[in-house]
Amino acid sequence: MPDYIKNNRMSLLNSIQFARSGILTALCASLALSTSCKLGPDYQRPEVSNQVPIKYDIPEGFKLAEPSDSADKGAWWERFNDSQLNALIEQAREANGDLLAAKARVDQARAISDASSASLFPWITLNPSAERNRRSGSNPNAPAAVQGRTVNNFRLPLMMSYELDLWGRVRRSFEVAEAQTEQQESAAKNVDLILQTELAIQYFSLRALDAELQTVEQGIGIRERALELNQLRFTAGDIDEVDVARAKTELALTRAQWNDLNRQRSERVHAIAALTGKSSSGFEIKPQPLDKISPIQAPTMIASELLERRPDIAQAERGLQAANAGIGIAKAAFFPSISITGSIGLETSVIENLFDLRSRTWGLGPSISLPIFQGGRNNAEYKRAKASFEEALAIYKQTIINAVRDVENAIQGIYWIDQQTEQLQLAAQSAQRTVDLSQKRYDSGLVAYFDVVDAQRTELETLQNLARARGSQYLAYIALIRATGGDPVEK
Repeated sequence: MPDYIKNNRMSLLNSIQFARSGILTALCASLALSTSCKLGPDYQRPEVSNQVPIKYDIPEGFKLAEPSDSADKGAWWERFNDSQLNALIEQAREANGDLLAAKARVDQARAISDASSASLFPWITLNPSAERNRRSGSNPNAPAAVQGRTVNNFRLPLMMSYELDLWGRVRRSFEVAEAQTEQQESAAKNVDLILQTELAIQYFSLRALDAELQTVEQGIGIRERALELNQLRFTAGDIDEVDVARAKTELALTRAQWNDLNRQRSERVHAIAALTGKSSSGFEIKPQPLDKISPIQAPTMIASELLERRPDIAQAERGLQAANAGIGIAKAAFFPSISITGSIGLETSVIENLFDLRSRTWGLGPSISLPIFQGGRNNAEYKRAKASFEEALAIYKQTIINAVRDVENAIQGIYWIDQQTEQLQLAAQSAQRTVDLSQKRYDSGLVAYFDVVDAQRTELETLQNLARARGSQYLAYIALIRATGGDPVEK
């Protein structure tokens, strides 16, 4: 180690101690001043009791409470005991592009919030520099002693800058960043919930089509046998050719239905492929009618805390929080901003003397910025911030109204679809009986073949409607899941 460094080690330690004392003194003084006040209103949850019903007809006890979109929403899809549905939802949650993008937006917002929190603390930087300059030898304004000389300048400064948050602008900015981060987290949860329920909707719609296809395929078999029988009877001279033509017509129409249902099925499969982040080319799901899937029983009572799990409500409220903090930021712009800047370090023209105590340099002082004339910009920004809050408040209240509507629709939908399914089951039994009787009367020569065709067509339509209604029962339950933000059955 060079001798000049050994000799000046104590001077260096003294300089460091001096720097530490100066910075800590400035920091303590600035922190004491910065806790003085925060301009703008502190956030309070708006009154929305007049927009939330005291109770629902079916079920009772539903109310709005504290937002808890981070609460466990339950693996509700496992209630159907369908391993393929479970696998598809897990695949979608891992690979769906919309959900991955939403999660990336959360990471961005969290990084912005972390960056915003840095303004709560002093910024300290080390800016070492080394320069070698030759002074002009023909500058009459420069001292004769430095004219035409080449000089060195070595600097090792430690710089500090800190804004005194006298009016809460920095803290309000941090509140905005925090609320926006939580808002993005709620948005991601909402995308996740929509993804889960949308995939389930497509899946059960597919299974309802499978049930319809099964019914139509049975109808095709019946009509093929009827055509063969009518052709034999026509050949034997027992019936007119009109009955044969009518049987051909019904067979062709039923096959056309089968083709259309397969087209719809392909669209559902492709939609599921897209939701799981896969290419639709080569993606296939084997047919499985609804009667192969466990039925689900909707709850007769819903816990009052479920509506608060809805991520869209939490997202809207956190947007309201951010807008509320924005008012404080806009109001702080009317007041002066005070910053403290300081530096401490070493400076010399001779490198050997850099760590000498005599090379020590420092500076400390405030700077004040007072808005005198801004052409009305601050006032306009304040009005904009208040209008933004009113917009966020309207969105929040409307989100609650929409949530209440969704729950009402889901509850009523489950009830009426159950009633519809019961009647269609009775209608299917009657239609089957009508077909049997019509066939017997036709075989006895009492009625024309048109009566048999009409009875078969009615039976096929009734069975198809019954398959759709059973599919709608699953969809109505999923609508209740989306309305309550997760599993509607209280654990």
